[in-house]
Amino acid sequence: MVSDNKPTTFPNSTRVYVPGSRPDILVPMREVKLADTSRPDGAKSPNEPVRIYDTSGPWGDPPSMETSRRACRPSAPPGSSNAATWKRSRVAN
Repeated sequence: MVSDNKPTTFPNSTRVYVPGSRPDILVPMREVKLADTSRPDGAKSPNEPVRIYDTSGPWGDPPSMETSRRACRPSAPPGSSNAATWKRSRVAN
């Protein structure tokens, strides 16, 4: 689990979008570049990239990372007039 609230980057991968079942739907995928396969005779065979479903949602796009940080900030930090209500709501969730 990543706990430093920094965007996670995945080496050798790029976020891409593929058309969905309708023209207005784009499905986020991660295109992962694979290493070449080494053959017993020493030759190398290139492998095609593999696309896997990207479950990070809109937060996986770098421009959204700052927006998500702002959206997740507490609205009433401890010490404010609503601190007791804020604490209770944080414990309840």
